[in-house]
Amino acid sequence: MLILITPFLKTLAQGSESGGNITFQYATVPSLGKHQLDSFLFSLDGNTSLGFADLSLGVSYQNSEFFYFDVSGISQLEHFERFHLLAPHVGISRILANDWSLKAYAKPVLSSNLLSSLSQEDIILGYKFEIQKRWQQNDTFTTLALGIEYGTTASGTPSLFPVVRYHKTIGERFAFALGYPFNHFNYLVSDRHTVNLSMSWQGFYYNNSELAIVNNSTSTANTKLIFNGLDLQAAYLYKIQPRITTAIKLGYLASNNMEIATSEGTSLYDFSPNDSIYFSIGLTYNLKMDLDGQKK
Repeated sequence: MLILITPFLKTLAQGSESGGNITFQYATVPSLGKHQLDSFLFSLDGNTSLGFADLSLGVSYQNSEFFYFDVSGISQLEHFERFHLLAPHVGISRILANDWSLKAYAKPVLSSNLLSSLSQEDIILGYKFEIQKRWQQNDTFTTLALGIEYGTTASGTPSLFPVVRYHKTIGERFAFALGYPFNHFNYLVSDRHTVNLSMSWQGFYYNNSELAIVNNSTSTANTKLIFNGLDLQAAYLYKIQPRITTAIKLGYLASNNMEIATSEGTSLYDFSPNDSIYFSIGLTYNLKMDLDGQKK
């Protein structure tokens, strides 16, 4: 991981104003019907000014482990138990006249159990384009964003969907965003304590690179484990010290769908997940860099 972080930080250091975050997070969903999901997430992201535009770079890795109970009709169920998601991303934004701005974002995703050699079935080429308009009145900032995105967020399968966001910041303590596929309310209680409420659609699309036989079907290659649902979340963030923040989150996953399907979209098995609470805890380290790329 050090090999990855070093050139990343050097790239950030080239801009006049640079910074980023390193985040670790563990989450557990104890009751997706009779099943359980545990996941570990690592992410590294940052941004820098190039003068004519702003550049953002990052990478995230998520390890997800599923525990199934009372499942029959699936050969080698262990092929659907552990999946890996590796997602580097790059984005660029440019401010235009009259407080308009354009953003473009690319995020290729490796999403697989990694049991066989990699193929295009393991890769999802995600992207997003946005146009924004910003207004300011005293200490209130308002932003309206419209765009399109390609990814798994909306339905769990790779698809194109609209992005709409109305964001308002009032003073230094309160901010909210309404739109699709993400909404949130953020309140800074004090310099160290923050409360956040959010509602968003979440989806994943994992490739099983081994052959599978489901419900006496013929042996099928590159079957997919698909999940999507509505994520309702309450989070408490505590700044341990100026650079380190811990986050404790309690959430509820609703309207869940979880199934095994072919790469053409034909459903082979429905896990019939229930709505479920979940819990996560994480730690974020904030990076700030001066003109020479040294941490302040």
